[in-house]
Order: sequence, then C-alpha cells, then structure tokens
Amino acid sequence: MIQVYDIQNKSFRDISHTTANNGLVCFSRDSISVIEKYYLICGNYCIDILRRNIFLIDIQNHVIIVPETTFILLEPCFIQEIEKYNIYNEQLVHLSYSFFYLMGQIGKQEREKVDPFTLICETMIKKQISFALFTTYGKSIYFPIDTSELYLFSKRIHDLIQFDYISKDYKRRFKYILDALINGYHMNFSSFEIKKYAYNICQLALEKLEENYA
Repeated sequence: MIQVYDIQNKSFRDISHTTANNGLVCFSRDSISVIEKYYLICGNYCIDILRRNIFLIDIQNHVIIVPETTFILLEPCFIQEIEKYNIYNEQLVHLSYSFFYLMGQIGKQEREKVDPFTLICETMIKKQISFALFTTYGKSIYFPIDTSELYLFSKRIHDLIQFDYISKDYKRRFKYILDALINGYHMNFSSFEIKKYAYNICQLALEKLEENYA
C-alpha cells in the first residue's frame, strides 16, 4: 500500500481514494524514469499528451512529491509501476518555493525570487507557441543533479530555445564549457558546478524567451 504524508496530522498513512484528503505522495528521484514513460516533464509540470492534461509535481534533488488528490486520478498502470519507489521519510517532505509559485500561492510581485528554470517552464507551458514547440519536441526537461543529467539538460534547453552564447561578450572559458555541455564533449563537474552551469544556461534561455515573447 502506498504511503502518504498527511499534512494535517503530520504523519504517514495509507493512501486514500477520496479527493477530500490533503496528503503528499513521495517517491525517490529514481522514479523519474517511470514518470517519463507516461508523461512529458517540463520542470514541475507533467503533461499527459494523449489526454491533454497538465498537472504539477515537485521534483527536488532527492525526492519527487505529488499531491495525493492529483495522484489518485492518474493511470492505474502508472500508479502500479511507480509504487516501488514510494518513500516515507518526514525529513524529505518539504514542498519547494517553485511549486508554491506555480500553484499560484505566491504573488507575482515575488517573481524575482523564483529561479529561472521555473520561469522558463512556466512560459513554455502557458504560451501557446512555446507549448506547441515543447510538445512537438517531445523530450522531458528537469533540473539536473549529476553530470549526465546536466549534459542532457543543456542540450535539450538549447534545442528548444536556441539561445546565443557564441557571439555574446562572455569569457572564453565560459563559452567553451557551454559548448562542451551542449555538444556533448565530456568534462567532469562538481555538484556546485552542475548547479552553477545549469543556472547559467537557464538564465541565458530565459532572456531569450523573454525577448521572444516581450
């Protein structure tokens, strides 16, 4: 039986199949492989292409959190396959600032505090042209936590948004690293560098998107 963190009681319980409950279902980060089989991921958005449905999840470094009311409505075969990744560690049950923002629980005046990747995904989903582009591209994007994910992330963000990093007045080493990431030239990165270069790429991509949709 899938375990759910009950927000009101602050403890785990069995999942309930009523939309009246307010719980959070938690899975290990490894469950991304299952989510991608059924849905197209755009940051904290999940897209069901066949059913034209979009719902929010919270992808973090070590946990993926899905609201219980959302989870119980998903495909039974998906629920069955992802169940083995269910975790119940209270220390990991913290929804991100980005998730609250996308839920509309943080005012637009606080937008400057939201990370650029979240803003990219919000634009990709809410603008009709970019949404069509993303769904046609058909490959998931989520913030990376290791080197292999960083390479994949960099290429996909660049494929989608085509931001310019060559003609800009950036330092030569910075251009070299971005070129290596986008084109798959192998380099090793520390955890700090993975986050740093992912954010750099997001900032460049966000500037390009804002230019396109100004």
